[in-house]
Amino acid sequence: MATEWTYKLAPAQLTALWSVGSGRRVSEAGEVVDLPIEELLSEVLESSVSSLGDVSALSDDDMGRDTGDDSPRGVGKSVERVLLDEQAPVALLKWLSTWGKDRMLHAATAARRDVGGAVYYAAIASATVHHRRKLSKLDDRTVAKNLATLALAPWIPTTLKELYARARTLYRRTSGTDSLQGRSVGSV
Repeated sequence: MATEWTYKLAPAQLTALWSVGSGRRVSEAGEVVDLPIEELLSEVLESSVSSLGDVSALSDDDMGRDTGDDSPRGVGKSVERVLLDEQAPVALLKWLSTWGKDRMLHAATAARRDVGGAVYYAAIASATVHHRRKLSKLDDRTVAKNLATLALAPWIPTTLKELYARARTLYRRTSGTDSLQGRSVGSV
């Protein structure tokens, strides 16, 4: 004889279940609230790139292939791992910068916009440091200033702070020259 179980959940409990993995939590009053910015950023950085959105538009030629793997290089890796990978395809970094810029411009809360900005500038920094490529139409001084600001933010993990600092050094060195500009791969 099978036993049938019936569970009754309060609306706050249902909301808590539905908000798992969404960058939100439920307050004691049952309201859905954003996680602290450190946790929001951590959640994004730990996510696989493919979980952020549709990467199918990235061409095989632009993405390359991992040895023995049928999936485009980096798509299944965490966002942080891609950003720190010296061999991450520039096309994937460009996709991440576009994702971050979209969040900077359209996210519902300031914390989510800031997280978008952190990813946007991390993708720019990664392309600069690892490929000597420029992904942004912003002038070098603006990029260097924003990288410096993010490198000082207490909610940014050390790995990204170091990446921002390395890129800022390159932007400061090339300020007024064309060495990064000449290797632009399309700007976001």
